[in-house]
Amino acid sequence: MRRGYSGPERGLPSATVRRPSGEQGRKHMTEINRRDLLRGSAAAGALALAGLPIEALAAGVQQLVVQSGALNSLDPAHQISAGDEGRVAILVSNALLRYAAGDKFDLVPDLATGYEVGDGGKTYTFKLRQDVQWHGGFGKFTARDVKWSIERILDPATKSRNAGQFKDVAGVDIVDDHTVRFRLKEPSAVFPHAVATFRGGFMMCEAAAKAQGADYGKMVIGTGPFMLEKAVLDQEIVLKRNDAYFGDKPKLEKITFRVIRESSTASLAFERGQLDLIDVNDREQTDRYAKDPKSTLMISSVTTGLYLLTFNTAKAPFDKKEVRQAFQHALNKKAIVDAVYAQRGRVVDSVVPPGVEGYTEVKSYPYNPELAKKMLADAGVKDLKCSLTVPTSYQREAVMIQAQLKQVGITLDIKLIDRPTWFRALGQSEHDIIWNAHFRAPAADAFLYPSYHSSNQPPKGTNCAFYAGVDELIDKARVTFDEKARTDLYAQALRRIAEDSPAIPLTLELNTYVTRKSVKDINVYRVPENAPVLERAYIEK
Repeated sequence: MRRGYSGPERGLPSATVRRPSGEQGRKHMTEINRRDLLRGSAAAGALALAGLPIEALAAGVQQLVVQSGALNSLDPAHQISAGDEGRVAILVSNALLRYAAGDKFDLVPDLATGYEVGDGGKTYTFKLRQDVQWHGGFGKFTARDVKWSIERILDPATKSRNAGQFKDVAGVDIVDDHTVRFRLKEPSAVFPHAVATFRGGFMMCEAAAKAQGADYGKMVIGTGPFMLEKAVLDQEIVLKRNDAYFGDKPKLEKITFRVIRESSTASLAFERGQLDLIDVNDREQTDRYAKDPKSTLMISSVTTGLYLLTFNTAKAPFDKKEVRQAFQHALNKKAIVDAVYAQRGRVVDSVVPPGVEGYTEVKSYPYNPELAKKMLADAGVKDLKCSLTVPTSYQREAVMIQAQLKQVGITLDIKLIDRPTWFRALGQSEHDIIWNAHFRAPAADAFLYPSYHSSNQPPKGTNCAFYAGVDELIDKARVTFDEKARTDLYAQALRRIAEDSPAIPLTLELNTYVTRKSVKDINVYRVPENAPVLERAYIEK
């Protein structure tokens, strides 16, 4: 349950707070290479509370119970979280391509075996696996399902918030049962990321959706290593192993995602034996579980999630680069990360996380309040009063920011809002500064185009910085098929954004989990869900 999407409120210091996704004419084929019995009534009581069948465990059934946040939908057309929803989706469904587990973020085969790029980058033709079956007896996965999945998301009647993932698609053609061609409106070197394992990229079953109607988002039929057995989105999701899966078979027979929003409640359930894997969202818990001999504390080595402060550059005085740079020097990011995030945070200066294509070291702004004061004065700014719009679960960070800015003469009003209101605010223009969370697919375009291209300024998109300084670099990178040249364009964009400071990157979030010592092979992480690869795990008896 990543805080980028959901999470409990934490202990707070006192403060002033107000609530209110080539070469022209070149055609090439990219072939993607394939990667003892329970004793005692206490134990029985714990298992009963957990809802686990004791006789099944006694018989050696492999089951894992995982803490989760509430899910909006299991329907790829309506998924909003790469975290909680993504963790379920990657187990139940497949995409044409997927991101390899580990720290390379490579695109590897999933339902496709390879693809051909033609017409100067305006067509992508995918060859599909021929051994994939839909769950529930809905038959074979074919090109027809691909066409239907994409067209359904693009259909305005679906009202999919993920339609933008395929905005470059002009049409989808069925070449044969196992070949599908995408026709794009313009050349794109980054299109493969649109059909990878992220939100709308998961394929859907036309026959199942038509049979289930409005219930499709609750009981999605997929092709993955697990299939849905039960789904109550705000309570519990139960998955059972798909023995007909085309890939490596999981060792676990069942995985239950139990919705528990409060970290204290999840911690108690873990200690009572009702949960096998929980999220850890604060420093105190991290320190405690690191010393617990019965538990394993896991801190992700990879992430595509970071937190930022985004300025509304359409408003004075934030329309001045020098003022935004002064804020950079006024903030002690390390102090905030050390106090709030500890091991699960890492100070960051770039708006694209390390490991993502195009990442480069950029200009940093050392903590220097005296320099910040001088820069503000030189810009003609005195006794500045402004506001920070922030969800309640980040109040602790906001309070520290408020105190640091006070030292340079800035009065910061903290406007606390709930998460739904925050999501809406990111696509509006009322804020001075807004807390931002970018948890994206591991592609530079996924970070830059939505948040820093002028075509996505509100109300059309979520470029809530109202920034337009790197449009030509983003546009050129999107049609550059030479990987080295494209990477260089992204690096140029990152350096310019760091100089212009439309946003202040604060920290990466390295997701932190605690699991029982009996849970094995759970130490490999995968993006963009930034979570352990559960299909490899097993329970040691």
